[in-house]
Amino acid sequence: MEPTFALNEAKVFDDFLDPQTFEELWEMMNVLQYQRTDAQNWLKVWTLADGAILRSSGWVADAPVWKLKNADPKALPAPPAMTKLLEKVRKTFVHYSGDTKINRVNLTPCVWPPKSSISWHRDGGGISDGRVGAFTFYVHKQWNCEWGGELMLSNLDEELGTVVFDNSIISEKLMAAGNGAWIAPKPNRLVMNPSNLFHKVAKSTEAAAPRLSIQGFLMST
Repeated sequence: MEPTFALNEAKVFDDFLDPQTFEELWEMMNVLQYQRTDAQNWLKVWTLADGAILRSSGWVADAPVWKLKNADPKALPAPPAMTKLLEKVRKTFVHYSGDTKINRVNLTPCVWPPKSSISWHRDGGGISDGRVGAFTFYVHKQWNCEWGGELMLSNLDEELGTVVFDNSIISEKLMAAGNGAWIAPKPNRLVMNPSNLFHKVAKSTEAAAPRLSIQGFLMST
């Protein structure tokens, strides 16, 4: 399928899945078990002000079979709708990136409560750490333009790191640039981006519904 549009190296695909598969994924999001991202280990890409994002254990699939395996043996097996999402994401990435050396894909369902966000970051170091691409698939059924939660993108092309207690270097660079782009979290929308793209998720409002997403990485090693 053709991208709906592209921004800052990110490609956006609307109505990515057929209605029945989307409905099955939404139902799955309602029955999964979740825990806070900081329940066992504080992933500092989420700052203290970003709120308590919830994640399930998720799944991983390896070439050449591409069968989804539970990250946690005690978790629910992946439903057929997840296999459909995996296959379409993988084929879409290969088609538009030209990179056929994808050996692993992982997928993690996430729940973003009202007033949650994530700070400016990159998803990885690209080829050096095996991550060559990342994606977000939105599984909530509705979103209001006043709820926030936009995916914010920057053109900055330098390694700024993640400093939790003093982000002054990152802030100075972003403020000097003074511009960027944003993508709304529309239902059944897939956003695919290179892993080195600098981005964040804007804080959702107190009135927002839970922001439901499936986050994933495409790995070359």
